[in-house]
Order: sequence, then C-alpha cells, then structure tokens
Amino acid sequence: FVWWTAGFLLFRFFDITKLPGVKEAERLSGGWGIMADDIIAALYTLLILWSTDYLIQGGSFSTIIKT
Repeated sequence: FVWWTAGFLLFRFFDITKLPGVKEAERLSGGWGIMADDIIAALYTLLILWSTDYLIQGGSFSTIIKT
C-alpha cells in the first residue's frame, strides 16, 4: 500500500509540475503529447521508487520486483 501511494503521489507531482522532458513531450501533436507526458512522468516515478527501494534494501530490488 505504501509503494502504491508513493507511486501515485509522485506521478501526480511529476505530471503537474511538468519537469524537463514532460513539458516538451506535452507539445507533441494530437494525442501523442497527452500520452508522452504521462509516460515520461511515469518513468520519473519509477526511477525514484526503484532508487528508494535500492537504498532501503541495501542493493536489492526485492520489494518492488517480485517473481
């Protein structure tokens, strides 16, 4: 639940603040811009979550990526 909440809040933050890459992607024509800015915001979110998990787990991605 904590990871899902953090992911949602981070995604909304990156989608609303339009950090570099997100703002440029939004300018693409048609529906591509709408989709591209969400994808880049999601990639920012994944980077933060994976980095946080890596630091917490001491070099393991076991919390987010389970088999």
